[in-house]
Amino acid sequence: MAGCTSRFCGSERGYKGRGHGGGLIQRATDIAIRRGCHNIWLDTSNRSAKAFYDHLGFTSFAEL
Repeated sequence: MAGCTSRFCGSERGYKGRGHGGGLIQRATDIAIRRGCHNIWLDTSNRSAKAFYDHLGFTSFAEL
């Protein structure tokens, strides 16, 4: 199985709310699917980022 790793993904405050973050996640998801990846794991301690990922349809499987 192919592996995909991204260490950091974020956007500057001035770009928030313009669809750039969603576009980045969609592009990364498309690439991962083409490479045969079946799962995407996100890790964040930022509540705003968690809300953003939830909005995109990701679900939590664990919280610390």
